[in-house]
Amino acid sequence: MRGAPIMRTSFEVLLCRAGVHYCALPLSAVSESMRRLEVRAIAPSPEFVEGLTLIRGVVMPVVNLARLLGQLESAPAVRFVHVRTGSRSVAVGVDEVVGVRSIEAASAVEFPPLLSGVRGQSVDLLSTLDQELLLVLSSARLLPEVTWDTLLAPEARV
Repeated sequence: MRGAPIMRTSFEVLLCRAGVHYCALPLSAVSESMRRLEVRAIAPSPEFVEGLTLIRGVVMPVVNLARLLGQLESAPAVRFVHVRTGSRSVAVGVDEVVGVRSIEAASAVEFPPLLSGVRGQSVDLLSTLDQELLLVLSSARLLPEVTWDTLLAPEARV
């Protein structure tokens, strides 16, 4: 007889600041963080995609996290976080990498359906961090499939 499934009581995240938001990326999807690299703009692309960059020989889109979350007038990102999204990778542009933390699963709540527009689709859970709202992101949904297809077409290569 099998036992009951083990419920996770906490999970590890990489905390980042993007504009006015504190965000958490699942540590299991993070490869590394680094200083900003050269970015080549590409059109057409959504306003939150800064362009393409080359990290360790792999071409990947740069998603400005502050813009993705609605701050369209934000400056270019200062740091990159290399995130795996299934079989692909994306450079997530942030203003600051705060560090690694453990988040209690009991403190996180699902993103309300009323707020699940295009930008809300990237946010899995809401939590708090030192009295601040914390957005827990889904690495798999940082870019819609149609955006991947456009950005990584042969004519869009860096």
